[in-house]
Formats: sequence, C-alpha cells, structure tokens
Amino acid sequence: MFVTAIALLFAGSAHVDVAAPAAFHRTIGEWTIAGDPKADGCVARRPEMGGTQLMIALLASQETVRFTLSNDAWSQLPDGPIEVTGIFLSPTDDVTDYWSLSSIGISQSNGGPAIYFDIWRAKNDGASFIDQFKRASTVVFSKGTVPIGKFDLSGSGAAMSALIDCRDFIRSDPNFDPFAH
Repeated sequence: MFVTAIALLFAGSAHVDVAAPAAFHRTIGEWTIAGDPKADGCVARRPEMGGTQLMIALLASQETVRFTLSNDAWSQLPDGPIEVTGIFLSPTDDVTDYWSLSSIGISQSNGGPAIYFDIWRAKNDGASFIDQFKRASTVVFSKGTVPIGKFDLSGSGAAMSALIDCRDFIRSDPNFDPFAH
C-alpha cells in the first residue's frame, strides 16, 4: 500500500513489489509513516479530510520533501503548473504564516488527480515551511480563494521527525544505493 504511494509521489523512481510489507512502519496519532529501501523512500499519511488526502514523502537519495494532495473528485485537474496557497493557522484560527506554492497538477489520465509541490529542506524558506508545518494547528491549501484541503496538524511535528528517522533507516540499509536516482 505505501509502495504504491511512493510510486505516485515519485513516478518512475521505484520498481518494487507493491504487496511487500514496509521495512519501516510507525503510527503517530492519525499519522502513518512507512518506508522501504527497495522503494528508496518514506511516506507519511493522514486520513482523508473532506475527500482530500495528504501525503508527505522523502526519497532517501534526495533532500526534498514532497507534499501531495489528491482527491478523486478533481476529474478536471489538468497536467502542469498550478499555484496553490498554504495557510497555517494557530489553535485560535489566527493566520501564522502564508505560502504561495508553485505546484504541479497531475491529471486523472496520468495517475492523478493529484497536486504536488517540493520543499527544499536545506534552504531557509524550506526550513521555515517545515517548521510551520510541525508547529501550526491547521493548514489550509487553496487554489485562489477556493479551499482544496484543510488538515488538522496534531502530531505533525512527531510525524515529520519519524519521516526523517525512516529516511535515516533506509540510508543505513545495506541495499541502499545513493546513486540509483
């Protein structure tokens, strides 16, 4: 199940048995984190909220964090660039941060419908986005003024830490090939 998610998140990067169990598996509140060296990656997921699924992935051989939103109702989502905003909220629903995210749409005919964006953890702005994601109470993703996903971020700090633990676990596996991708 998680291997299919990695294949969706990083199309073409993994040729693995989708029925195989995960080498790394952890549950933190409503978050599930799983990964495997054969897939070269780790995925964190929350249950759907309002029909939209949120998945966060790390490839062991890269330094980016990929956020993917998917919803079967988005049948008209086109392939290509799409601007998405991310608004972080405090427990009292005050805006704590606002992000304009250059994202990519994946149409239904190409394995979607899904929208993804990458955050470079090594850059200051990327570190700030990850920090907000770990500390905020809620995040709302929108296309213009239309909400496309709202997520309770309870446990997100621990989930992001577990995602990094998962990547470290994969990198320490004797079958890990840092030159594969």
